[in-house]
Amino acid sequence: MKPKNYQRVSNLNPHSDAMQENLVRFFRQLEGCPLIDGRLLEGKLVTAGTASVYHHGLGRLPLGWVVCDVNANAVLHRDAWDETSITFSTSATATYSLWVF
Repeated sequence: MKPKNYQRVSNLNPHSDAMQENLVRFFRQLEGCPLIDGRLLEGKLVTAGTASVYHHGLGRLPLGWVVCDVNANAVLHRDAWDETSITFSTSATATYSLWVF
């Protein structure tokens, strides 16, 4: 989810204009960060020895993913991904929460 476009409103106050310019720079930096435009996949069970497919909801090919939480000593692997889903396998059955971006 990307931040909404920020629009400046000129009120002829130099302090207000300077603050708005700083906000514009801040929002531009946020828009340039690929991690911002992602989805959290919570509580996804991945069973060892099987492929687990989950819909990520990005509407585009992901750039990457990060494990946010896992309930077992396991290693997660991405087997495939496309514009709608991501497929994982794991070394041991575990429940994961993942940030896909």
